[in-house]
Amino acid sequence: MKLFEFDAVLFDLDNTIYNEKQYLYKAYEEIDMFCAAKFDIQRQDVYSFLIKHFEVIGRSRLFNSLCEEFKLPEHIIIQLLEILRTVHFNENIQTFPYFLPLARSLVS
Repeated sequence: MKLFEFDAVLFDLDNTIYNEKQYLYKAYEEIDMFCAAKFDIQRQDVYSFLIKHFEVIGRSRLFNSLCEEFKLPEHIIIQLLEILRTVHFNENIQTFPYFLPLARSLVS
């Protein structure tokens, strides 16, 4: 017997199903590689900046601050956002321990 009858259940992905840092830090690594290849920036410098900014300030104006810090043209933000939105993983992102039992309970 089901407690509820639903046609669909929606979940916000980041920090509901998985820790958003898994995704963001992978994207920041890709952004670091992009910036090192495109500009005269040492590998890990952009990554370190993005992690520190995220941990201290959050995502607010993250890429604007990156452009200011490294003297990058602001039009590059469009490419940085594209990298952020399309990063691919070779491995699965781990869900929070409670999520799979919850999801299974919704279909049983």
